[in-house]
Amino acid sequence: MNSKPLLLSVLLLGMGTALHAAPPATAQRPLHTEIDRVSGLTPDPPVPGERCSDAEFLRRIYLDFVGVIPSVDEAREFLESSSPTRRRDLVDRLLADPRHTWHLVDTFDVMLIERRKGSYIPDAEWRNWLHEQFSKNTPLDELIGTILSADGTKKATRPAAKFLLVRKLETDLVTRDLGRLLLGRDMQCAQCHDHPIVPDYLQRHYYGLSAFVNRSYVFNDKKAKQNIIAEKAEGNTTFASVFTDEKGETGPRVLDLEPITEPAPEKDPYTVKPSKTAGGVPKFSRRLQLKQAITAPENTAFRQNFANRLWAMMIGRGLVEPLDMFHSENPPTNPELLDLLSDHLHASGYNIRFMLREIALSETYQRSSRLPENVPMDSIGPFAVAELEPLSPEQLAWSTLEAVGLVATQKPKAVQEAEKKKSNPATELRKILGSQAGVVVQTFAPKSATAGFDATAEQALFLMNAATSQNWLTPRTGTLVDRLMKTSDVSAIADELFLSVYSRYPADDESQWVAQTLEDRDDDRLAAIQELVWATITSAEFRLNH
Repeated sequence: MNSKPLLLSVLLLGMGTALHAAPPATAQRPLHTEIDRVSGLTPDPPVPGERCSDAEFLRRIYLDFVGVIPSVDEAREFLESSSPTRRRDLVDRLLADPRHTWHLVDTFDVMLIERRKGSYIPDAEWRNWLHEQFSKNTPLDELIGTILSADGTKKATRPAAKFLLVRKLETDLVTRDLGRLLLGRDMQCAQCHDHPIVPDYLQRHYYGLSAFVNRSYVFNDKKAKQNIIAEKAEGNTTFASVFTDEKGETGPRVLDLEPITEPAPEKDPYTVKPSKTAGGVPKFSRRLQLKQAITAPENTAFRQNFANRLWAMMIGRGLVEPLDMFHSENPPTNPELLDLLSDHLHASGYNIRFMLREIALSETYQRSSRLPENVPMDSIGPFAVAELEPLSPEQLAWSTLEAVGLVATQKPKAVQEAEKKKSNPATELRKILGSQAGVVVQTFAPKSATAGFDATAEQALFLMNAATSQNWLTPRTGTLVDRLMKTSDVSAIADELFLSVYSRYPADDESQWVAQTLEDRDDDRLAAIQELVWATITSAEFRLNH
């Protein structure tokens, strides 16, 4: 952005108003060029809109790939590069960056757990398990399959059972979230009758999913001192509409796919019979069929859902919105593009990094967020202008700590700890600054899983008065305020400030604003610099991914 930074906090403003796999063998051209063809954009787009600047791309790809803005040194290196492949090189470098793995952990933790708190599986164990999977680039269908099949009895996969255990195996809650999060269909209103508004969502669809899990329950294994997932061997799934006399019975099935074939009943259907001291383990487990049924190739809803979610991660908006309301009366804005993405996700072996890389390399991803001048709004295509989206609480937390210099001050310690523990500095840095980041995340996290960005008085007061935010402005060695205090040249101060906070150099009027602020507060230089830092980190430009 080349306008003077907004000095009003976006909160107050809101209250007032890796490693990648080769493309699938069936592809004739790289996926990113196919994305541009299908979305109507090419390197020379026939639609209004322009390619984002290097500074815009730099900040956007850092936020989308590693969940934090670049450091001053990282920003300077990229912005001063003349390499014609600098964008592609940066994409590949960030995919291999340890911070990318942690960003995927943050993203999928929020996506799958939705900030629920539960004592059965500690958050740290779950997140470390996710980190291990993303470090290995575990295929997405395999990762989800393990989450659905883990019962918590095996140490290696116990953390994966958190998805079900944090919901306490409450059948209706689990059923709804299987539809919402894994199939992109919120069928809650089909629990008591066919959905009254969405004709695609039928009661039998809801209970087909329910049949996979309604025999399962949480068992407290006192000997092992842990809660696990147990299962009964009997129990049919019946339903009746509250609007009509229609009644039904269903076995486990995904939407309108073929029901799971169950073996004939046995006299003794258990491997481990349920008792006060043992959780039931049936010879035939309906819940274990869920893994295959959800991720089966014929279940196109699974790959469409995750293709849509990966697209939303990068573009800021899904092809289907809301993400969990995919049906015939709410079709994707570009059905051909969703089919393209979902087919490549499947053909690539559910390779998350491959998909993210191809989206990032597309011209569609690299659009500017600035509206073209003197162009009617109805002539602007859906992908000609990039979405403006608020930073997630995690992105805001770590970007703020980076901008004010706390990340830089703690990096040497993180490197030392990493060498000592044979880990990576990104992990150690998270441990060192995790409590500070956690305070920001807690303050800015939405109040419910389905809530969007909602500026609150609590958040505004946090930025103005909280001890944590005031600490950001303390001039300790290496922090942004300290670096600016030690710089005498006004132009250099403006450059350092804008590179630190906005990942770009200031425009002329912005440099003049910095100079004027310093001149107006000549009697108290520290206060002037603190005012400049606070104004920029609480601005709309900083709060938004553009």
